[in-house]
Amino acid sequence: MGVSYNGRINITGRVVAQKLNLAPIADFSAIPLTGTASLSVDFTDLSTNNPTSWAWDFQNNGSTDSTLQNPTFAYTSAGTYSVKLTATNASGDDTIIKNSYITVDAPPTGQQLFTTLGTQSFIVPAGVTSISVVTVGGGGGGHTTNTPTTYASGGGGGSTSYVNNLVVTPGETLTVVVGDGGNGVQGGSVAGTGGISRVHRSGTNLVAANGGAGGASQNGGAGGTVLVGTGGTGGRGGDGQGVYSAPGGGGGAGGYSSTGGRGGQRLNSDINATAGSGGGGGGGQFSLAGNFSGGGGGIGVLGTGTNGTAGTGFSGAAGGGGSSGGAGGAGGSGIGGSYGGGAGTRFNAAPAKGGQGAVRIIWGSGRSFPSNAA
Repeated sequence: MGVSYNGRINITGRVVAQKLNLAPIADFSAIPLTGTASLSVDFTDLSTNNPTSWAWDFQNNGSTDSTLQNPTFAYTSAGTYSVKLTATNASGDDTIIKNSYITVDAPPTGQQLFTTLGTQSFIVPAGVTSISVVTVGGGGGGHTTNTPTTYASGGGGGSTSYVNNLVVTPGETLTVVVGDGGNGVQGGSVAGTGGISRVHRSGTNLVAANGGAGGASQNGGAGGTVLVGTGGTGGRGGDGQGVYSAPGGGGGAGGYSSTGGRGGQRLNSDINATAGSGGGGGGGQFSLAGNFSGGGGGIGVLGTGTNGTAGTGFSGAAGGGGSSGGAGGAGGSGIGGSYGGGAGTRFNAAPAKGGQGAVRIIWGSGRSFPSNAA
C-alpha cells in the first residue's frame, strides 16, 4: 500500500476497516409504572452495543432479582422503588439506576355486610383484586305435633363457612344470597329448614353455608353443613319427648373451626345443652317446669371469638351467641339467635323460627377470616 500527498492524501492498495467493540450503554423501560399491590411490572431492556448478560435489581437493595433480558417482577408491598440494571458484554459493562421509578399503592380496605334476606349483588370496588368471605346459613325451625303423640323438637343451627383470598376483578359483579331462618311448624311432619347463604359467580359457588334442618316430630333437626369453604357444622337441635314439659332446645350456629352447641333434650334420658366450639353458638336448654325451650345461639361475622354458652338450669334458657357479634337465642319464645341459631320450641303455640343467616365480605392488606377480620 502506497501513500502520497499532492494537496490531498492518496492511498493505493487494499484498505481494511476494523469494527470497534464497545461496552454496552444500559437503558430500560417498564410498564406499568404505578398501580396497586400486588403490582406486576414488565421490564424491557433498551441497552445498546449488544449486551450478552443482564443483572436487574428491582428494589435497588443490592440483590440481583433477575438475569433475564426482559423480565417481569411483582411488587407485593406498597412503596416507591428505584430500579437498577447492569448490562454486560465482552468489552465491559454499564449500570443505570432510575430513582423512584415504580410507585406501588396499598390496596384499598373495606367491607360489606349483607343481612337483607334473599338475592343481591356485590360489585367489586376499584383496585380490589382479592376478597375474603364468611357465610352463615339460617337456623332450622322448631316443630310440635299433637297427634298421634305430643312431641316438640328443636331446629339445628346453621353452618359457618369462610374462604380467604378469592381472586376477583375490579368492577365484576358477584351474587350474594342470605338465607332466612326456617319457619316453626305446628302439626305436619317437619319444620322449615334454614336457607343457604352463599356467594357465587355465574352460578358457581365460591363460598356457601347450609342452613340447619327443622325439627321433625320427636327428632331434633340436624345442624347445617359446610358446602364450600372452611368452617363448622351447626349444632343439632334437641329431641322432644312426648311429655308436656320437655321440648327440645335449638342447636347453636356452627363455629369458625368446629361445631355449634347441641340443643338440650329429655327423650329417653336427659341430655344437657352444650356450649359452642370454635367460636360457635351455644345450644338452648329444655325446661322441666314450663312448656318451652331455649333457642340456639347465633354466631358473629367479625371473626372468631369466644364460644357461645349453653343454656342451663332445666328452665328453657337460651344458648349464648358465639364470637364477636353473635346474638344469643331467646328463652320463652325459643327464637334462634342471629346469625344461624336453631329454634327452640313451645307446646300449645306456634313453634319458633330459626335465626337468619348472613354474609360478610372484607378486603385489604392482611385481612382474612377467622383471626384478622375486624
